[in-house]
Parts: sequence; structure tokens; C-alpha cells
Amino acid sequence: MENVEVKQEIKNSDDGKGIQITNDAIEQISNLLKGQIDKKALRVGVRSGGCSGMSYTMDFIGREDINSDDKVYEYSLNSEQSFKVVC
Repeated sequence: MENVEVKQEIKNSDDGKGIQITNDAIEQISNLLKGQIDKKALRVGVRSGGCSGMSYTMDFIGREDINSDDKVYEYSLNSEQSFKVVC
């Protein structure tokens, strides 16, 4: 039996400054967002607290919760599986 190497592309924002998200994670996040009626983006951030003094946060948010000073990155596998990440 021959070993075949599978190359998995990582989708990222066009400017290369977003968060690297694997195709499997993009698919999972897209599926989770489909179940959200009024939430259309994933906000990722860091808050004070936790053992090391900082903790990561992830929340689904609506378009109206995106602020003008937020960084917004678009991720997609296809037209049906796409979403925004807000930082």
C-alpha cells in the first residue's frame, strides 16, 4: 500500500494578517453559524483574567455588533460556507 501525502490548504484573509483557520475548522464554524438566526460573525479576542492573566474569547455576533475600529476578515470554502471573523 502506498502512502499518499495530502496537502491541506489553510484559508486566510487576502492580506495574510488574519487568523489561520484550517478547512475543517472553517466548515465547522460555518455549520455552527447556520444555526444562529441573528449571528453572522465570530468575534475573537483576549480578556484579562485566567491563570496566566489573559484568556481568549470567542462569541458569535450580529452585523450590528461590528465596530468601526474592528478588524474584519472573510473566510470561505465556497459560496455556502463562508463567514467573517472580527478581532
